[in-house]
Amino acid sequence: MFSVSLHDKNKAPNYTDEEILEHIKTGNEELFEHIYNKRNKKIYSYVMTILNYNSDDANEIVGDVFI
Repeated sequence: MFSVSLHDKNKAPNYTDEEILEHIKTGNEELFEHIYNKRNKKIYSYVMTILNYNSDDANEIVGDVFI
């Protein structure tokens, strides 16, 4: 269906997050890695504040969010 890859890992593709998610559904692991790297720090920071800075639980929850 779609064939999109990141030739330069430092450049973000010109897609919205919603478009990237559609490409990820087709199995594009490079775009999954891109969206993960783009969002994981913000989600982790947010979860850490909710969990009173329990990093083990925060890491588990962030993993669950992306699964």
